[in-house]
Amino acid sequence: IWEKSEKLSEVRNIRLADISSSCKICDCVDICSCCLGAAYAENNGDLGRFIPVCDQTKVRSRFIKQTNNNKGEEK
Repeated sequence: IWEKSEKLSEVRNIRLADISSSCKICDCVDICSCCLGAAYAENNGDLGRFIPVCDQTKVRSRFIKQTNNNKGEEK
């Protein structure tokens, strides 16, 4: 199955450059931990937003920004 499956071949060839344009322009793309395989599975082959990961990443981004702001206030 792994070697002969057309669908699995497609999945094996997914690269980060294949993500959707909405992900590429997102403010959180640098810290995103999106699993391309999960996005592919959840979005029926589309590498668009994987909402649970997007939500988690946005929360993490806010935490990082707040932590950095608090460090600046301590000086």
